Amino acid sequence: MVRVTSISIETVYVWELYPHMIQWHQHHRRFLPQDVEESTRAHINALLIMSSAVMIEGCLCTLLKFYVSGTGSPLKPGRWTLDPISLLSNRIRENLAEEITKSTWRDLKNRLFKVVTGKDLKDLAGEHWEPVDHLFDFRNLLSHGEEINIQGEVVASDGLPLKNVRRNKERLFTFLEGCGFLHPPAMARPMGWSLLSDQVADFFVQHARAFLSCTVAQCPDSDHVQSLPKRIRIVLDATDTPGPEFDEPIYRKEHPSEKDASH
Repeated sequence: MVRVTSISIETVYVWELYPHMIQWHQHHRRFLPQDVEESTRAHINALLIMSSAVMIEGCLCTLLKFYVSGTGSPLKPGRWTLDPISLLSNRIRENLAEEITKSTWRDLKNRLFKVVTGKDLKDLAGEHWEPVDHLFDFRNLLSHGEEINIQGEVVASDGLPLKNVRRNKERLFTFLEGCGFLHPPAMARPMGWSLLSDQVADFFVQHARAFLSCTVAQCPDSDHVQSLPKRIRIVLDATDTPGPEFDEPIYRKEHPSEKDASH
């Protein structure tokens, strides 16, 4: 009697939490009182920026591992054999999947994405590339809890602007100034939490979503109705803007049981 053994595999895509998390935080931020402390908005916006970076990294890593070894991958041979070439290909794919799991944003953008898909991530991203690349500068600043140092010389005859400014995050600040979110350093005009304003956070959220949508739309896909690229597009579309259920604060909604008890 031959015993047939089947294998059950369940995959939970953790990155899918983040589009919903971003939508949720943006929704609740809308109902904060106008006079709420600036740091309260700043901590929500810091979460939005960090969540956007996690969403991108997690989504791209999941997508690349799907291409390398996932069921229904358009880049995977339909049949494995035991000849040496197929075995070599299998080992290479397994090694590549492990490398993707341990990768950073730098690894993904510089090498791994092109190795797997044959496409340059920067070319696919178009206008969203620069904001997303700076998003990861921002993420690194926030995730490591670093301090921000701004030093400059005050020239009395020139008024408020500082001269010979030195900052430990110059690349990020120059970009934010170029986008109009920050003023150049000046005496008696501290930056404060303007670095984490609603406008800054929403800018990065918008470009992070658009970056993934634009990238996935140009990536290889199969005819499978539940392929991962299709699933990614569905998740992004579903969390793009708050629906009617977000017209009021969720935490203020009256529970059905409470409504019945009031009659």
